[in-house]
Amino acid sequence: MEGINNIIENILTEARASADEIIAEAKERAKQTAGEYAARAEAEVSALSERRREELDALRVRLSTAFEADGERLILREKRAVLDEAYSYAEKALAALPRDEYLALLVRLAVSAATSGDELLFLNQTDLDALGGELVYGANAALAAAGAVPGLTLSPVAVPIDGGLLVSSRDGQVTVNCSLASLLAENREKTESAAAQILFSK
Repeated sequence: MEGINNIIENILTEARASADEIIAEAKERAKQTAGEYAARAEAEVSALSERRREELDALRVRLSTAFEADGERLILREKRAVLDEAYSYAEKALAALPRDEYLALLVRLAVSAATSGDELLFLNQTDLDALGGELVYGANAALAAAGAVPGLTLSPVAVPIDGGLLVSSRDGQVTVNCSLASLLAENREKTESAAAQILFSK
């Protein structure tokens, strides 16, 4: 019996040794595997963080570009408002010229717009009442002095303009708009860049 017990004991001892070795090996492999997973997880987290950082950087660039564009649009809008106000003031200043200066301006406009010398002149109600007769007399005198036909006449019909006049052919097919608003709009196309330079140059 003792011999059998010794054999069993030896088998159990070898089995325990083998089991211990297997367990140790398994623990080592598990440790390595855990390390590999940890490294892989860390790499994935790092990659995710990098992508997130890149996304945030891209978002900052987009927001910065949008803010700059909005700022530029706001500045342009404010500059446009300043220019509008400047030209509006110029129109009011022309309409508020001293009487003799304003009459002289109307005479020059009528003479320059007349082609046949036989046109009709249209004014707003205020100018029609205050300056109509003098305008026709002065404009025809200027045409005669230049050797042109002095046949301009004044229309009794007032037109809705702030100032200046309209010069129309007798048949109404040709009308030259010499209203102050029209003249300033035409002038603005030619002078706006220079006006902006004066107003906004540093």
